[in-house]
Amino acid sequence: MNISLITDKAERRARAAWSLISDPCDPDATAVVADLGFVDAMEALQDPQRAADLAEHSAGRSSAVARWVSRLSDAQTSAVLRKAEHDGVHLVDPLSVPGIADLDAEVPHLLWVRGDVQALEAADALAWSGARASSAYGEHVSQEIVSELAAGGTVVHNGGAYGIDGTAARAALRAGGRTVVWTAGGVDRTYPSGHTELFNRIAATEGCAIVSESPTGTAPTRHRFITRGRIVAAATRATVIAEAGARSGALNLGAHAHRLGRSLGVVPGPITSAASTGCHILAREYGAQLITCAADARELLSHGTVAAESAAEEVAALV
Repeated sequence: MNISLITDKAERRARAAWSLISDPCDPDATAVVADLGFVDAMEALQDPQRAADLAEHSAGRSSAVARWVSRLSDAQTSAVLRKAEHDGVHLVDPLSVPGIADLDAEVPHLLWVRGDVQALEAADALAWSGARASSAYGEHVSQEIVSELAAGGTVVHNGGAYGIDGTAARAALRAGGRTVVWTAGGVDRTYPSGHTELFNRIAATEGCAIVSESPTGTAPTRHRFITRGRIVAAATRATVIAEAGARSGALNLGAHAHRLGRSLGVVPGPITSAASTGCHILAREYGAQLITCAADARELLSHGTVAAESAAEEVAALV
């Protein structure tokens, strides 16, 4: 599958506008766009009579339509598109990225990519993530395993946070490999700010990219951090959590991977370490495989997509 850029001006503008006015995983927006298409759905919102008809004929959707209309701003849409063009940010059709279609109604409207869009095409993609408050043990294991995986061609994905994420991204770069960071805000707003140099290096490296479902200029929010995990899990064949506390955000990624039927692995740690509690929970509750070396991770990748074993309620109960 080749990564597809959105080049049609009307389509680019409509998708960008929908990204601005609707929240991630908005089922009403997904349904309207599926029915009318991005361009016609946006034109309907801009026409008062059609917007009223849309609200009237869409059961339970009137408040959503009112919310979208209140957020519409041609000036803001133009601004984010100009900023994207100025910064060399690519607008990618999410459905052209392997695995994203598995999100069904949760497929984002658009992906904003800073860097090499072909980084999203690799089938040999692994999410490696973990705690921000990582231990020396977690960082050492991540450095060793990810370096070997990246040197062998595996593309390493994560959220680019402090701790395990940053360690994994740096390890991939040092090994001459490829890495993809998925941000919770716009690709032009580095979060955390301490990773500005790292993000710039990733964006400038062939085969690497910074990606977001949010338009340029968007500030990261708690909701966007939570919903981001679904895309990271979908865009990769397997997920490994190296460290995670009992309430770690990394559990969210593991839960999404499980829900989507992706192979899931964890790095085991000392039972006395709070930083490994979440990994042990994932192993116990979801049957996550134990990853102790690069060979284990490669075997996990070889399994690809497997049958999901639990309902969405089970995932929600864990996270």
